[in-house]
Amino acid sequence: MTIVVAEEEDAATAAAAGGSHDQLLEEGKKERKTSEAEYYLYDLEQIPQKTWTVFSSLEQWLAAYSDRAGREGFKSHQLSTQTSCPWWVQVERGLFYPLYFLSANVLPFSFPLMGLMRLLGFKRPSLKQFIGLVCLQVVLMRLQFTYWSRFLRRIMGHTPCLDGKGLSGSKKCMHFALDQLFELERLNHKYFNSRWVLPRSLVEQEDKLPPSIICLAPHGLLPLGISASLHRFFGGRMTRFGFAPILHKVWGMQALLEKFGTYPACKKGLLDCLEGGDNAGLILDGIPGMFHNTSSNGDEELYMMRRKAICKIALQAGSPIIPCYCFGTNELWRIVDPCFGLLRKLSSHLDVALTPFFGRFWLPFGPPARRPLTMCVGDPIPGSRLPENATPAEVSAAVHEKHRQLLQAYKKIFDTHKAAYGRPDAQLTFV
Repeated sequence: MTIVVAEEEDAATAAAAGGSHDQLLEEGKKERKTSEAEYYLYDLEQIPQKTWTVFSSLEQWLAAYSDRAGREGFKSHQLSTQTSCPWWVQVERGLFYPLYFLSANVLPFSFPLMGLMRLLGFKRPSLKQFIGLVCLQVVLMRLQFTYWSRFLRRIMGHTPCLDGKGLSGSKKCMHFALDQLFELERLNHKYFNSRWVLPRSLVEQEDKLPPSIICLAPHGLLPLGISASLHRFFGGRMTRFGFAPILHKVWGMQALLEKFGTYPACKKGLLDCLEGGDNAGLILDGIPGMFHNTSSNGDEELYMMRRKAICKIALQAGSPIIPCYCFGTNELWRIVDPCFGLLRKLSSHLDVALTPFFGRFWLPFGPPARRPLTMCVGDPIPGSRLPENATPAEVSAAVHEKHRQLLQAYKKIFDTHKAAYGRPDAQLTFV
């Protein structure tokens, strides 16, 4: 019902302006094709609620840009401006993220450890304590992703289309991310002033973009620059994200990961995702990338030199790689390793974050600092499938070349937009 009303309002507005809704969208498409703009800026908070739904068209999303820029990029500091954030949003985010860490990171991984302690002969935790923590985890997950959203919906006066009957597979997952979790994401937009920058080469392809590998970086403690908007921007396809395979085996996390439409972050999981017609997203620097913070002068390190496996998979699948770099991610939390690199090595080996951190106001395990998050997308790196009879030497050379193109693409993204983010002299180093 909400969608029908929104469409009627759009039609009325378009008629008053002297044209139909479809005509205005078509004119916008022609304008983008004839424009000399090389980059399009999307301020996520400014994208209308009626567009932020699985039922809207890709053209509606692409037409929602707030500014354009030429080959040289946007003006100095344009991507780093931060508007005021309502006090209640800051309080809400300050409560949400510590609870999220407890329910999604601490408790799920504590259950196997508690079982191991019992097997080793420890009397604690007791069965009653174990059941109590399991119930706490279930209650917290339910609270955050169901009742919390309903509460915010009432405060914000949002009436989304929650009826997802008839949707299945990817569309059902997109409905959950775009429609049902709209309030949670919109508060992130206000808190971080979230923006996305898309290149002309991506916008022009529209729905002709084939299933692609979306490589985002850096990881940070949490890659909060990621947005449900990527389910629409990249060809209108669902973008499934790879999560550590161990998370798919942790009790209490499986149902949530299925709702989000994730896949195990391994070669088979990624190939299955692409073959199913969806984009495969992953945080390319992974857990090791968490330990590379931004220096005081804005220089950043990106854990990328050993990330060649994704290039080999792309060549095997024949899929394009789309690099994305989010400015501001490394400044949300301050990660520390008081054990002289031991926690970093353990985290990388186990593929699980085992590190203390400080949040806003230097609060231990606190909420993220307020920093503008700007996700800058690079030109798609064309996909080309290797012949089945390729020799090991040919495969190695092709992987090396694809990896070189990937590093070059990240360097171009960083150098093009660093001044607009307020760091004209910053350097990006690959480690």
